[in-house]
Amino acid sequence: MSQQINLYGAQFRPVRDVLPAPRLIGIALSALVLLAGLWGALAWQVADARSRAQSVHRDLESRKVEIAELAKTVGARRSDPKLDQDLARVEALHRARTELRTLPASGALGAPGGFSEQMRAFARQSSDGLWLTGFALSGQQVELHGRALSADLVPAYLRRLGQEKVMSGVALNDLRIAQPEVPKGSRDVAGPETKASPRTPAFIEFHVASEARAMPTQAPP
Repeated sequence: MSQQINLYGAQFRPVRDVLPAPRLIGIALSALVLLAGLWGALAWQVADARSRAQSVHRDLESRKVEIAELAKTVGARRSDPKLDQDLARVEALHRARTELRTLPASGALGAPGGFSEQMRAFARQSSDGLWLTGFALSGQQVELHGRALSADLVPAYLRRLGQEKVMSGVALNDLRIAQPEVPKGSRDVAGPETKASPRTPAFIEFHVASEARAMPTQAPP
């Protein structure tokens, strides 16, 4: 006896697992929440980095302003006219002293002649900004005292004087140039003296001699 079995029946068909709609919606929402969290974290990091960059930029701009102000202050100090004048005067004194030391060895000033001719030579070679305050002539000795508005005028005057025939052979071995001392409570040529910072006189004093002599504190008037 034979029996037929229907293999295409519903009980023999493969069964597929299909997720229900509510579960699918829950999974999708969870994924969206996770993505939103990641996006929020990244956005916060970007905002924090931008904030720090802005803070660094502001700090840099502040430093630039400070550097500019410091440069202005330093520039103002360097351009102080009084300091520039004092520096120029010191440099002129140094140049004049250096040049004066070379005059005796160079023979620029020679031997004395008559006194009247020597005095004429002194007058002929004088120039604006330089004047003699006294002189002494005795035999082979010549001594000059004077003042000048600039130390550079002294060696130039002595060079011109050395070209005079009457001065040929006069060898000077005592050449000095210095700033005059300003007594306390006095007023100098440059302006009134103040207690805080008395002004330096606007002239220098020089002493030239054919033999070593002590330079007086104040040249003869």
